Amino acid sequence: MKITKRQLRRIIKEEKTRLIENREKAMYNERLAMNAADAALADIQEALGIKSGDLAAQWEGWDKLVETLKQYINFEEEYGPDARDSRGDGMEPGQGYAGIS
Repeated sequence: MKITKRQLRRIIKEEKTRLIENREKAMYNERLAMNAADAALADIQEALGIKSGDLAAQWEGWDKLVETLKQYINFEEEYGPDARDSRGDGMEPGQGYAGIS
């Protein structure tokens, strides 16, 4: 099967657009994960009464925390609201958590 130059140009343009969109999405998810990690650590520091959280980014688990959050973001994007019922919590209507009324 032969393709024309016009078809090849269109295919290349579409692939380039897709690659750029994927790169932008990955960068957005990275920023989102870092912001979530910052917020989580700030909440923990506040609860512990820590006044200055300047050392949080030097914590050896920082990169792992950010990577875990990125994986969670990707999971939500892949299996998000469309994979759950309309309540968004995966439970059947009327079903509650055990021991919680």
